[in-house]
Amino acid sequence: MKNEKTITSQIEAAKKAISELGDMRPGHLSMQKRASGRNVREYTQLSYTFQKRSHTDYVQPDDIKRIKSEIENYNKFKELCERIVALSIEKSKLKTKKRSKSPARKSNSTISFTTMEERIVENYTDAPIAYPSTL
Repeated sequence: MKNEKTITSQIEAAKKAISELGDMRPGHLSMQKRASGRNVREYTQLSYTFQKRSHTDYVQPDDIKRIKSEIENYNKFKELCERIVALSIEKSKLKTKKRSKSPARKSNSTISFTTMEERIVENYTDAPIAYPSTL
């Protein structure tokens, strides 16, 4: 089992890796074919979803390499974010476990439950009763 310092250093390493990523964009590239009579033309298409909307863009042949790199960076970014969240959850659980094993912790195991009526009676038994005035 990892300790808190190890987890913190792994979180910081993931944050640093995120800061070193270059440009990014979501999506995937695919080759499409368009037939026009006897001519078949191939082109590259970028499909992605952003802000709950689907988008499709035509990609120029000169831009394919750059866009592939941006997609890879985006996928790395998502993986690193998931890693940070998983490590943060693990760190939080360790803190909770550590706190629950602490001997100096005061126990709140004797909790009394009272009804609303009992609390009203306890708070107002000595108070004078005020009756509304009638005209």
